[in-house]
Parts: sequence; C-alpha cells; structure tokens
Amino acid sequence: IITTRGLKYIPGDTGTGNPATWCTAIAVHYTGYYNGMKFDSSRDANRALIFTPGLGALIDGFEQGVIGMPSCATRRCTARWWADSRGTPL
Repeated sequence: IITTRGLKYIPGDTGTGNPATWCTAIAVHYTGYYNGMKFDSSRDANRALIFTPGLGALIDGFEQGVIGMPSCATRRCTARWWADSRGTPL
C-alpha cells in the first residue's frame, strides 16, 4: 500500500478501535530491523513510544506510518522511511 504522502507499507494485523490521527498523542510499540537483524525494539525495553504524529519529533516513517492505524494493528515500512541513503538506521 502507498499512502498519499508516498509511504509504502505492508499491512499486518488489522487491529480494532479508532484509527490514529494527526496531532493526537499515541503510544506505540515498534521493532526495527536492518538486513534482517533487530536493532531496536520498544517491546524489548518494555516501554511504548509515546508521541504526537504531525509535530515532526520523529522520522517520517513513524510520523506517517501510524496514521490510520487502529489499536493493535501492525505495518511494515520500507527502509526509505527510517534509514539514510546508505541504508543506515536513522
């Protein structure tokens, strides 16, 4: 799927509840992989990431990737949204 802002993602679990919207605080769990290796995970730290999409506090992949997601939904985003031009995680 490609969003109107160009984010490409693969939908996973559909989740339930109201979808996340711009400028509304949310709490999310995430796991980041690079070349098949996990490099970061909020679940491993047992601490959700709390942020407000649309304020520009995080990388575009997080800001755009959660919009429209109901509670407990999952998505996989392409590296372009969380890595630099060399593929190094931001």
